[in-house]
Amino acid sequence: MKLLDSEGYPEHLLPAASTYWPWLLWEIIKAGWSVTKAILKPGRSISPVMTRVVAGQHTSAGIATYANSITLTPGTITTGVKGNVLTVHALE
Repeated sequence: MKLLDSEGYPEHLLPAASTYWPWLLWEIIKAGWSVTKAILKPGRSISPVMTRVVAGQHTSAGIATYANSITLTPGTITTGVKGNVLTVHALE
């Protein structure tokens, strides 16, 4: 019946996910700490910037995952995607 296929259950991505999720969690923690320090430190100016980031991923799913990972990180949000170029709003 082929209830499980590579799209519905992409088991071939499990080895990569075992390193991706810990890395993403660590990046979220670091960014959260950085944003917290910027907010709580008196006299420190926070300046928002818009920047473009070129994704190294080549598939639509890979680019979407990368854009969502950026948005999960405190102080950043992906505002647009055109091809593999992401527009990102971030705190500087």
